[in-house]
Amino acid sequence: MQRKALKQLNKVTQWTNEKVFLSEKTQFSSDFTDFEREVEPKRIGIERLHATSEPFFDQLTKIKPTADPYAPGGGKDKILATEALGLVMIDYGSEVGGAYGDGLSKYGRARCKLAVVQEEFGSRLREGYIAGMEEALVVVNDYKALRKKLDSRRLTLDANITRLKSSKRENTALEQEVEVAQQRFEEAEEETQARMEVIQQREEQQFAALADLLDAELDYFTKCKDILEDLRTSFPS
Repeated sequence: MQRKALKQLNKVTQWTNEKVFLSEKTQFSSDFTDFEREVEPKRIGIERLHATSEPFFDQLTKIKPTADPYAPGGGKDKILATEALGLVMIDYGSEVGGAYGDGLSKYGRARCKLAVVQEEFGSRLREGYIAGMEEALVVVNDYKALRKKLDSRRLTLDANITRLKSSKRENTALEQEVEVAQQRFEEAEEETQARMEVIQQREEQQFAALADLLDAELDYFTKCKDILEDLRTSFPS
């Protein structure tokens, strides 16, 4: 426990020296830094797309008890808002009668059909695009965790190097600690770069998911248009 606390103290001291006294620190390879610079916008983009696609999906698929104060059974069943409106149109239309009542009933039935199509689009959105974004976010979070570990390994390495340089005599134990820390740092760098490569490679999958979203949304609006055009054809004049 004491040894672990001492290592942590050495890392904090090294971090302070770098930030305050601008001490030298181990640099990442140029290939690593160039690749990280290339991947960083992709990481941010994935986080932003995931953060905004979830509310879009939630808004599309949100179900809750109807706001109709006269709904049968107290309206406890959770349904889409568009279906709730459609049911009220059907019910009230049958009571009113005439052209207005007929129009209300037909519009209500069309709205219930629209709710079905909306649910279908929501399911396809969840199984395709949203699922793909969640998988991409997992990879990004793995990368961020590895990147954090890499920084920790670098601090440990530099702290050991500083201790070795400060030693007034040859210290085999410290030399071995530097070697081990160097090896662990290089391993973490390789792991982090491998995860960045996965982020890079997943772009093709994200593009395929985007194309599927386009097809799904086009299909959704086409069905909505067909339903409304049928309604317009049969709508009372």
